[in-house]
Amino acid sequence: MTPQDIADLLQRNGRGESAEEYDETLEAESVVQRRTELLADVLKSCQELRASDTTQLEAVAEKLGDGSRDEAWRLPYGDSGILAFFLEELAKDGISNKLKIQSLRIVGNACADTNKNRALMVEGNRLEAVIRQLSDESVVQFTIPVLYNVMVDYDPAQTLASELKISQAMIRLLSSPNLSQFIGVVLYFCRILALIVNKDSEAAIAAENTVAVLLSVAISTSCKDDVEEFASLGSVAVAYLAAERFQRLALSQDQIGLFLDAFRHAHEGFDLAHVDDPDMATALKQLRLSMLNMVAELTAQDAFHETYPLTSAPAQTVLSWLRSSNVQLQAAACLALGNLSRSDAASTSLVEQYAPQEALVDILTNPAVTDAQLLHSALSFLKNLAIPVQNKPALRALLESACLPRIYGLDAQPQVQYAAVSLTRLLLSNCPDNVSQFCQDTSQTETSADSESGAAEKSSSVDDLVSLFGRTDTEPTKVEAARAIAAICRVLHSNAAAELLPRYGDSDSESRSAFYARHDVGAPLAFLVTQEKWQILRSEAWFVLALMSRSVDGSRVIAAVLQQENVSAQLTETITGQKNSAQVTEVDEATDESTTALSAVEGLGLQPQQADPKQKERIAAIERENALVMCTELLRNWNDDFKPLSRGFLEGLLKDGTEMIVAQRSKESAAA
Repeated sequence: MTPQDIADLLQRNGRGESAEEYDETLEAESVVQRRTELLADVLKSCQELRASDTTQLEAVAEKLGDGSRDEAWRLPYGDSGILAFFLEELAKDGISNKLKIQSLRIVGNACADTNKNRALMVEGNRLEAVIRQLSDESVVQFTIPVLYNVMVDYDPAQTLASELKISQAMIRLLSSPNLSQFIGVVLYFCRILALIVNKDSEAAIAAENTVAVLLSVAISTSCKDDVEEFASLGSVAVAYLAAERFQRLALSQDQIGLFLDAFRHAHEGFDLAHVDDPDMATALKQLRLSMLNMVAELTAQDAFHETYPLTSAPAQTVLSWLRSSNVQLQAAACLALGNLSRSDAASTSLVEQYAPQEALVDILTNPAVTDAQLLHSALSFLKNLAIPVQNKPALRALLESACLPRIYGLDAQPQVQYAAVSLTRLLLSNCPDNVSQFCQDTSQTETSADSESGAAEKSSSVDDLVSLFGRTDTEPTKVEAARAIAAICRVLHSNAAAELLPRYGDSDSESRSAFYARHDVGAPLAFLVTQEKWQILRSEAWFVLALMSRSVDGSRVIAAVLQQENVSAQLTETITGQKNSAQVTEVDEATDESTTALSAVEGLGLQPQQADPKQKERIAAIERENALVMCTELLRNWNDDFKPLSRGFLEGLLKDGTEMIVAQRSKESAAA
C-alpha cells in the first residue's frame, strides 16, 4: 500500500468530519473490529518497508501519524499491532529523525485517553523506548507531550516512568544550555513531574539537583514573567522539597538562597489583581501558601540553624524582609526568624545584634496592618524573643498602649488576640521595668493633686487587659490575661512598688493600694485559683496570693476574693483536701484560738514558694503551704476592711492545715 492509499483508508473509515466529540462506547464492537482488520495490510506494508525502503516507511508513518489524530483509530492502532511496530522502531538506535518524530506522534495520539494502549506501553517496559528519546534534544518538544499522554490518569505508567528514572532525564534537559529550544513544552515537564513526585520510589531516585534546577528555571528570564510557567515549576519544586531527602539536600547544598529568591519572586513578581485567569490566580495563591509552609518547615530543622547562622546570607535576607512593604515577605520572615530564635542564645543574639523588635513594633503599631497571618507570626516570633530574661527590657516598647494593648481590641481575630496577651504575660513576668511601663497611664497628664486615688483618672493598658479578661469567651485568652495580671501583682509585691508606680503614691503600700483601687485584679486571680484544667496555673496563683498577703493592701484584695463561695471552697480543699464548705462571711471577734493558730503555724517556718512543674508529686503540698501562708498573713494584717470575711473560717483552716503538715513531716522523718 502506498502512503496515499493508507491516507485514503484512514479517511474513509474513521469518524469522518463530524464535529461531535467521538465516543467509542457509542460505536458497535464490529465497527472497531473492522477498523482493526483494515490495518492488517497497513502493518504488513510497514514491515516490508522496514527492510526495503526506510524513506517510504517515513512517508507511511507520516500518514499514520496524521490519521492517529482521529480518536476512532486509537484502539485499532493498538489492537492491530501498529502501535507496537512503531515502538519497536523507537527502540532502535540510529533511526532517522523524521521516522522518530512520526513514531512519537503515533504513540502519543494512540495512547491519549486510551488505557488499553497505555497498558500495552507498560507491558514489557515498552515505555522505555519513548523515555530514551529524551536523550535526543532535537525531538524533546515531541517526546515530552507524548509521555504526558501516556502517563496522565494512568497510574501504572506513572509508576513505571518513575522507576525508569524519567525525572533524572528531564532534569538533565532542564539544565541543558539548549533549554531555549524546547522551553515551549516546559509546562509538560512540570505536569509529568507532578504525576510522579509522590510515587514511592521517586524521592530516592530523583537527581540531587532536582529542586535547584526547577527553581533556577522558574526564576530564569524565560519563565519568571509567565505566571503559569513560574507557578508550575515552583509547585513541583515544593512538592519534591516535601521529601526529607530533598530538604537535607537543600540545606547541605546551599539551595536555601535559591528557594528564598523564588519565594520573593512569587510574591513581588506578580500582582494577583492583574492575573486575569482565575485558575492561574488560584495556582499562584496555592504556590505562595505551600512555599510559606516550606519556609517554616525548612527553618525549623536543626540543620538549618547549624548551616545558616545569623550572619549567613539567607538569615540576612529574611531579616531584611521584616522591613519589606510586602506583607507576605514580612510574615515569612517572622516564621523563619521565629524558628531561628528557639534557643535562648540565638534569641539573645538576634535582639542584641539586629534588634528585629524595632521592625516588629512598627508592624504591630500600624493600624493599617490587619493581616491576621502577619500579626500572628510577628507575635509568635516575639514570644520566642521574650523568653530570655535579658531580652525583656529591650522589648519594652511592645507594652506601649499603641502596640500590644491595641491588639487586645481585635475581638474579630481571637488567635491574634490570644498571641498578644500571651506575649504580654511573658514580657511582664519577673521584669519590673516592663511592669512599670505597662502600668503607666496612656495619657501622660500629670496627677491631680486632689485625686482621691493618687493617680490620674486615665485609662491604662492594665485597664485594657482587665477588660479583655472580662469580655472574652475564649478560654486560652482568659487564662493568659489572668496570668498576666498575676504577674503584675507578683512584681509589685517583690519590688519597690513606689518606684514602679511613681504616679500612684509615695510609699509602696500607698502605690499598690491606689493601683488595686483602680484595677479589679480580684476577678482574674479568683479565676486562676478556681479553674480545674491546669493545676500548675492554680499553684502559680496561690503563690502570688501568698506574696500579696504579706502587705495590708494585698490582704485587702484577697479578703474580697475569698468572699466568693467558689474561691473559699477551693481554699478549703487546697488546705484540707476536703470539699466541705464553711461559713466565710460572718461577724466574729478575735479569740485566743487565733493566737494559738498563728503560733502553731509560725513554728513551721512556712514561706511563699513556687511549685516546680517537674515535681508533680509536690505540687499539692506546696499549694497547701502557700495557702496557709496566705491565711496566716491575712490574720496578721486583719482589719475591719476585710469584713464580712470571717476570722473563724481562716483560723479553722489554719488549725487543720497546720496539723496536716505536722503529721506529714513526722511521717517523713520516721521514714527517713
